[in-house]
Amino acid sequence: MTDNTEPTPPGIIPGAQPPAPPAPASASAPGLIPGAAAPADATPAPWQQSTTGPLRDPRGNPLTAPTSLSWALIGSAGAYTLIGLVVASLAGNDAAVLLDALETGEFASLPVGLLISLLSTPVLILSFIAYGLWAGRMRGNRVAMGDKPGLAGVEWWGWFVPLVGLVLVPMGLRRVSGHKAPVGLLVGWMASWTVAQALSGIAGAVPSFAIDATSGELVRPELVDAYAPLMWASAPVLVLALVLFVLLIRRSTTAHLEP
Repeated sequence: MTDNTEPTPPGIIPGAQPPAPPAPASASAPGLIPGAAAPADATPAPWQQSTTGPLRDPRGNPLTAPTSLSWALIGSAGAYTLIGLVVASLAGNDAAVLLDALETGEFASLPVGLLISLLSTPVLILSFIAYGLWAGRMRGNRVAMGDKPGLAGVEWWGWFVPLVGLVLVPMGLRRVSGHKAPVGLLVGWMASWTVAQALSGIAGAVPSFAIDATSGELVRPELVDAYAPLMWASAPVLVLALVLFVLLIRRSTTAHLEP
């Protein structure tokens, strides 16, 4: 008789079933322990969740552009420019009144334009306050987005640094805008603003040199006559500075939240 019983594998008790073969191991992702499950996708920082909602700061608060502050800043800059235009339009009359007063020793009428120019100081102060608040919000948004906009507040305190401020202010503005502020606008605005201020400043100072310092007599009346042309020359440059400033502020405000 032939024995058809299959031979028992080595190490197995006769009549017992051999153990099932192990399940094939799945391929592991690079950097993972074999057989371990891949971790869930890491949650991005709040400011990075731009695909599913508004940009957020690290505390989860939505980042918003300082639109209202930008319009307040533009409004104050516009008021300052308007005062400058009114003063320039009255410069011819003011020069005549001033020349007559220097010749006679008394004012026959008031230099209206010069009096109106006194309003430019408080308006300029308000502009600096609005500018500081706007720039602070812009900088805060960029920091919340993980950016490093350079020296803190340089776009504001740079105004008070002689000569070097001509570089510090545009540099700071470009950084708080996330480098979205066009360089051409920055240079054009700063250049036109500086020229306008220089012309009006010279116009205000020149008449004082028309008087002899020792006798107090009028010795160079032509210097008084130079007041009006200098003020007229400053007017269109001041308007150009305002136009470039508006474009710069609006562009920076709307684009600074872009990654």
